[in-house]
Amino acid sequence: MKAIISSTEDIILILDKDLHLIEYYKSLEFKNNFIFAKLEDYIGKSINGIFPKKVASGIEKSFRLCIKNGKIIQFDFPYSISKENYWFDIRVVPIVDSNKDVIGLSVAIRDITQRIAWKKRWSRVRKDNARFLKIHPRDSLFLMTRGG
Repeated sequence: MKAIISSTEDIILILDKDLHLIEYYKSLEFKNNFIFAKLEDYIGKSINGIFPKKVASGIEKSFRLCIKNGKIIQFDFPYSISKENYWFDIRVVPIVDSNKDVIGLSVAIRDITQRIAWKKRWSRVRKDNARFLKIHPRDSLFLMTRGG
């Protein structure tokens, strides 16, 4: 399991149904991530102590919904620290027993800050190109024939 997780960009949290951290696995990508640096200090504690207070209640609601419905939930959440903005993708998967009762959660967290930044940049480029083509419609033929 550790070898598989080490090859991903994720951190995996294993929570019981009361949302206490049972164990965690960090990928090499997350080894130096200061936001989740001290997870060993949170073993046995509630997720409210792990996540920033601003987002903890929303995250807890999503986790509880996953337990109630027994279905996978995915969401992104922003986090700012020292005027730096980060984005994380969170996937919550119910862990079920042989009776199909949810007994806990597996939570995969991935830093998607770069992906979000690239999406924003790409969106700006597309808008700039659209404005240019609106102003210079003849140049659009040239761009199309050049592969642009």
